[in-house]
Amino acid sequence: MSSLPAQEPKLRATLKGHTGSVVDMAFSPDSKTLASASYDGTLKLWDMSTGKERATLQGTQAVRSVAISPDGKILASVGGTFVNAPGELKVWDIVTEKTQVEKTKEYLAFERASKTKHEFLDGEVFAMSGASRSHHRISINISGSLLTQLNGTPCEPFMSDMRLRIFPTGLYTYPDVVVACENQEYDDRELDTLLTPTVVIEVLSPSTADYDRGTKWDHYRQIDSLQHYLLVSQDSMQIDMYTRNEDNSWRFTVHQPDSSVSIEAIGCQLNWAEIYARVSFEPESA
Repeated sequence: MSSLPAQEPKLRATLKGHTGSVVDMAFSPDSKTLASASYDGTLKLWDMSTGKERATLQGTQAVRSVAISPDGKILASVGGTFVNAPGELKVWDIVTEKTQVEKTKEYLAFERASKTKHEFLDGEVFAMSGASRSHHRISINISGSLLTQLNGTPCEPFMSDMRLRIFPTGLYTYPDVVVACENQEYDDRELDTLLTPTVVIEVLSPSTADYDRGTKWDHYRQIDSLQHYLLVSQDSMQIDMYTRNEDNSWRFTVHQPDSSVSIEAIGCQLNWAEIYARVSFEPESA
């Protein structure tokens, strides 16, 4: 009886990305992830279902070996230049990043199909509260004024349907008005999640004022492209503005009707009568 011919091995993928000599590699137990290490201390994680790089990690100089835990959740590397010299081990949770990416994708799919808006941070979804009539009027007035002034320039205003991702912190949110200028960058091909705002404007509501002034501002100030952050009161004629200085510090100014509101980075002025047109400061009936 003749035996069947041996099947030739089939090349699945050629992975390129290391600049130094590869010294070790390890597969996760489910063979879905490959970890590779080079002598210069760079470690890479590869998604074996696609053959694409998933993450680059900075390990120790002269990495000698890598290992993945039996549950596939932890990556460890060991390095050292000489046999008798002090060595160093580094350990990573390698599941967290992929899980966060998956949660973000799930959020965006959910949000694009939702009739209401939600913020997203650290894998959690937060429903956004509705806005009053005065809130809407102020937002529309500001957006309309900026649209007219920015006509023919590289900048354009968007209202609260434009989602904003603060890349350094991971927050997804919806400013009341945002202005983006040349070299706009977006989160993906849908072009509905902006990464590079020049101006962000929030109209203050009783339920969100502390958040807009505090935690949200802590997120916004991490955006490299941001030059101005405006907080517009709906209960009185007042606008607070943060302006980025050349040394990346922030200058805070309070504007009232006896002072002009100049948004220098985009060359615009806000007119008090236009901003608060049709806005009543009397309490709105339920």
